Amino acid sequence: MWKFLALFSYTLLCNLASVRSDTDQSD
Repeated sequence: MWKFLALFSYTLLCNLASVRSDTDQSD
């Protein structure tokens, strides 16, 4: 179960980083 939570959290962090990157580039 914790593996799934860890993977989910990691995915969220990656998504946030990706969104930040796209936002910075767009800006």
